[in-house]
Amino acid sequence: MTGASMIADGQAYRGAERMVPKFIGNAMKGGRYATDGVTTYYGDDLLESVNPWQVLTTTVGFTPAEVAERYAVNNRLKLKEKRITDRRKDIMREVGDAMRAGKPISPASVDKIRAFNREWPEYPITTASIRQSVQSRNRASQRNEFGVALNPKLNDRLRAERAPMVYN
Repeated sequence: MTGASMIADGQAYRGAERMVPKFIGNAMKGGRYATDGVTTYYGDDLLESVNPWQVLTTTVGFTPAEVAERYAVNNRLKLKEKRITDRRKDIMREVGDAMRAGKPISPASVDKIRAFNREWPEYPITTASIRQSVQSRNRASQRNEFGVALNPKLNDRLRAERAPMVYN
């Protein structure tokens, strides 16, 4: 994110940290750590407490080891979550495509579902989740006009306010 977008998002202090010269931004960040602790963009704590050494290292431009470790752990967790959810979406898309085309679900797809469910029983692909996915995709397709599906509450106004097309 840029400093300007942070300011526009209501994060004026963090935005200013990004916009000033680096050495000033580091001092500002150190001060923020001292007063607010180490928090996410939305104010959730990343560390339970901050010690003076962490504030000092931040002020002179270094990332404290505990902060770097927390960021690394959080990034690995989110990456793993994304891999799992992407795999689930791919399997459900494959099954949904077959169902929407009026074809039976292939044995290979069934095997993928079973393998996924064995590995991730806490987030299984079920008949209900497949049905819900297909219904959701059907609704999106019905809302789709010329390649874009908009929020139904905004659709009419956005389309009415769009600039006229040159070639159509």
